[in-house]
Amino acid sequence: MQEGRNEENATILIVDDEPGWVGRFQKILERQGFSIVVAHSKQEALEALVTCQSHVMVLDLDKAYLEGRQILTALRADEGKRHLPVIVSTTGVTAQQRAQGLRWGADDFIGKPVDPEELAARVEVWLRISRLRREAMAKNRALSALYAIATSLSRSLNLKEVLEQALQQVLDLMELDAGFVRLEGEGGQELRISAGKGMFAAELEAIGSVGPCEEFARTVVRAEAPVFISNVAAAPGVLAAVGVIPGVRSAAGVPLVSKHRVVGTISMFGRHPRQFSQEEERLLAGLGHQVGVAIENARLFEETNAALARSNLLYELSNQLHAIQNFEETLQLAAQQILEAFQASGTLISLQEAAPGAVTRVGIFLSGRQGAERSSVPDPIAQAVMATGRPILIPRASQIPDYVPASVLEEGVEALLAVPVQGLSGRHGALALYFRDPKDFRPLDVETLVTYANHLGIALENARLYTALQDRAERIAAVNRLTRVISASFDIGVVYQTFAAEVRRLIPYDWMGVVVPDSSGKGFRMFQLATDPPSTGEPASVWLAKEGTSIEWVMSQRRSHIELDLVEARRFVEDEALLKVGIRSTVRLPLIAKGEAIGALCLNSSTPRCYAERELELLVPLGEQLAIAIENARLFQETNRLAITDELTGLFNHRHFYHRLEQEFKRAQRYDRPLSLIILDFDFFKRYNDLRGHLAGDEALRLLANRLRSNTRGVDILARYGGDEFCTILPETDLRQALVQAERIRSAMERDPPLGQELTAGERTTVSLGVACLGPNMSQVEDLVRAADQALYRSKAAGGNQISLA
Repeated sequence: MQEGRNEENATILIVDDEPGWVGRFQKILERQGFSIVVAHSKQEALEALVTCQSHVMVLDLDKAYLEGRQILTALRADEGKRHLPVIVSTTGVTAQQRAQGLRWGADDFIGKPVDPEELAARVEVWLRISRLRREAMAKNRALSALYAIATSLSRSLNLKEVLEQALQQVLDLMELDAGFVRLEGEGGQELRISAGKGMFAAELEAIGSVGPCEEFARTVVRAEAPVFISNVAAAPGVLAAVGVIPGVRSAAGVPLVSKHRVVGTISMFGRHPRQFSQEEERLLAGLGHQVGVAIENARLFEETNAALARSNLLYELSNQLHAIQNFEETLQLAAQQILEAFQASGTLISLQEAAPGAVTRVGIFLSGRQGAERSSVPDPIAQAVMATGRPILIPRASQIPDYVPASVLEEGVEALLAVPVQGLSGRHGALALYFRDPKDFRPLDVETLVTYANHLGIALENARLYTALQDRAERIAAVNRLTRVISASFDIGVVYQTFAAEVRRLIPYDWMGVVVPDSSGKGFRMFQLATDPPSTGEPASVWLAKEGTSIEWVMSQRRSHIELDLVEARRFVEDEALLKVGIRSTVRLPLIAKGEAIGALCLNSSTPRCYAERELELLVPLGEQLAIAIENARLFQETNRLAITDELTGLFNHRHFYHRLEQEFKRAQRYDRPLSLIILDFDFFKRYNDLRGHLAGDEALRLLANRLRSNTRGVDILARYGGDEFCTILPETDLRQALVQAERIRSAMERDPPLGQELTAGERTTVSLGVACLGPNMSQVEDLVRAADQALYRSKAAGGNQISLA
């Protein structure tokens, strides 16, 4: 018989109450290298099953038949010991007893006296069977665990749940103490912890940030196969570094593989050294594929849901965008929508205006400030996006290019994403999102923002088209209203105020000026218009020098001019004064009537860049109507003046004289106020006319009219009554005061005759005057005129150059 064949260090439990047989069995089995534990009774046998790890039991049934049965029954009822092989030893066993023993739980029988070779062979066979059974059971458990893991993973499409389930189930399967999962980061550039359970020491709470753990996970990724450390104290190279983690004595790493690519790792740690079998390696490799596929499925599900959610969001946001037809409101809504949809810290929409160098910016800034502005300073981010037509992704502050303004960095920007705003007619600007934390932008993020920006571009085009149509409709309506006012009134004050109100409906301004040349041709009169309160008559005006003004330029060039910001440029002489009173932007355009520039229109605002081509397009047709109104009012005034004015002298004519006298007569009677009238004519005018001719006579009358103007009060009303007779109506003047005024005229004419010389001896071109004052017996204006005329007749009859009172 060969000795020392025990390769498993197996322990044999011998249960027999006869010391002789116990000694023989012990001697035979110890010779084979087995460890022996002896029990002489049922109680000792049951205790030995608890206290020691037995691999085979040799049980005697001769004398302790009943106890042997009880031992077998108890053994097979124990879940942990039920698979222990039992060899029954007995003398003279019958077939019936053998069958009964097998039913009780015996695995084999051997008769006494025992052959040593047979006993050793039977024990070895049952040890081999037991080992195979354990391996089979382990495989079955592993397969069951793998099936259970695969089943549980297939039931969940939530990535976090998948990771947590996979980690816990693998820890349970491998009987290890702690672990964590690392997944491939966005873009395949880095690994990161996604889940972890069962950490067995406080030092491992932050295990994902421990350098050796990270390196161990990377080793698994590079190996693309399970990596085991049975004892970290004996681990080679980089794996030995795991031993610096307090409490770790063994480790196992599993690559998570999907589509032939490692997408992550599971790293597990144990408190004790542990041997890992090839079967476990194969098991973990298969499990890694299962978990990898589950992770990809969960990610795909999340991405699909995210894509669906973004699609629904885009649909909703687009509907809201396209429902708004106001350009500024569209921009404000877009800034708010995209900020909330991407949970960004700030957003900025930069749009290129039609005017060269003009940019409109609308945003919600990191500081919480909101606003819209026009600027001539280009946005470098928008410029870069506009130039290439491609998105700009900056996930980390360290990657932000130099052209990003310092003001953006000062607000704590760590990441930004910018895309072009593009519509059907081309690129309009850029949409930028700012984040205060680093951000790994997914392709879905970029696609969503690009799609939204395209919707925004189309919505802006629609809003601009709607605004243009609305502007046109409002412009036509304003022109129609102005036309009605112009056709109904020749009062230039009404026209100006109506015009100012109509313009304010369309274009903002702080004040407006209508400028026309003065009568001298050396300057301009500017009428500053207001809409509240409305007034009639010509508004107050100020005089402006002509040279170097914007008015001179627009009228001579017949071109409009826009000054975007007077802080940046001041071209004309009046610009400095405008800036001092707070004006920042202006628009000026000529007023053209019948092909001639008759004036200019000026709008002024305290807001920089308030005016652009849109405002000019609105103003031009309104300015044309205003020019027509000004010209019509001028013609009306001229016609009216001619109707009431004596063409030769420029004084009021006979008809208007009676009109004004009638007004003053009734007022004086109503309020019991004095009213006087002076009638005068040239002495010897007929002889002068006969001698010098009618042309000289006309010139004499003009000279007399001018002399009268210079010698009467501003409140007095002068008129040519007819021929060489003139009248002066003196309101609020009694007879004594009227006599003083009449003497002033007479003495001036006598002192410096208008004709400058005598006709013949004693015949000088002096004047005779008749003065009358409204009396109680005068009921009609003719009574007052008749009284003054009779007084004049007496002056003439007395030789002229004198005053007579009625």
